[in-house]
Amino acid sequence: WGSNTSGQLGDGTVEERLVPVRAAPALKFASLTAGDSQTCGLTADGTAHCWGANGFGQLGAGNSGGQQTAATAVTGGLKFASLSAGEEFTCGVATDKTVYCWGSNRVGWLGDGTDVQRTSPTKVKKP
Repeated sequence: WGSNTSGQLGDGTVEERLVPVRAAPALKFASLTAGDSQTCGLTADGTAHCWGANGFGQLGAGNSGGQQTAATAVTGGLKFASLSAGEEFTCGVATDKTVYCWGSNRVGWLGDGTDVQRTSPTKVKKP
């Protein structure tokens, strides 16, 4: 429920909701994380899906721009143990303990040693 201007509620609309709505009805999630205008869910098998704003590639779908009002699989076939959405980016800890991030890389948010926007999971560099 709440603001849905970018489809971040995942109910297929961009309508504000005052009561809870079911997001991505075809999927069952073990956990969710919400960023500024995007939401991501993790299924029990570790598959990540995101929906909402995608202006910086923060959905991890391999592209940027626009918005998705329905769940979209994160590219790369990775399995995640956890996800965390930020302002214009998303990060996940893969089941092998490797950390990946995608989306806006303003001031190096993604930890890959660059400030280049990433539209699919990119491995965080070790210090």
